[in-house]
Amino acid sequence: MTTDIQTPRTLEHPAAEATLMTWSIKAINQSPSDIRAAFYFCFGTPIICISGLSWWLWPEMEIMFGFWLGLCMATIVFPMIFLAILRQKTVFNYKIQLDYGEVEHQLYFPDFASDLFQGLAAFAILIFVGVALLTGSLLFLLGPAAIAVGSAMTLMNWEKPPVVYERSMSWNDHDFVTVDRKYLIIVAHYTDTTIGFKARFPDKALFDQYLAFLRTVVAPHAEFTEKVWEW
Repeated sequence: MTTDIQTPRTLEHPAAEATLMTWSIKAINQSPSDIRAAFYFCFGTPIICISGLSWWLWPEMEIMFGFWLGLCMATIVFPMIFLAILRQKTVFNYKIQLDYGEVEHQLYFPDFASDLFQGLAAFAILIFVGVALLTGSLLFLLGPAAIAVGSAMTLMNWEKPPVVYERSMSWNDHDFVTVDRKYLIIVAHYTDTTIGFKARFPDKALFDQYLAFLRTVVAPHAEFTEKVWEW
């Protein structure tokens, strides 16, 4: 899992509001299994579609070459856009207290994202209106074009998604801990080992520091399992 930003971590005395560690990381908030499935879908689907279309349209290839080329482009571009959206990174801000953990996360967008989306929306609206005026038919703005214009209008009012706050239970209530050294993820569980308080780390040093801390605060009988986190 890729990470490309981090902020200084702190290890403070427990008396300082019981905050022991803080750090930030930007990472993909998707499981490896989801990413692999999306990759196979995004690149397998175009190959199947293009192969089928080539066989079906081969007799009329010279006449329908433009139509065939457009379909091929669509079957490649749209899955790639879907894959890019799936791999949208999220910014995580962690604060580890003496008794519990906290994390705030939000989908990452650069500062110019709002202006960019508004510019693209305005350009799309002008294109549709211009084509309608050039053809002299307002019927062009009905049907799929109307849906596209409506989507562009929605994009004009785009705002960053809200920040999501999560807090773990008391450390002593956790009976299981999953340690993923490959992706630098540690998950503390209560009973269901597929969910829990998931912590992501920018480097191995902080990973080991947090793991050593958990061993001292979770339930004495807690089980530590080392494996790749798949959820």
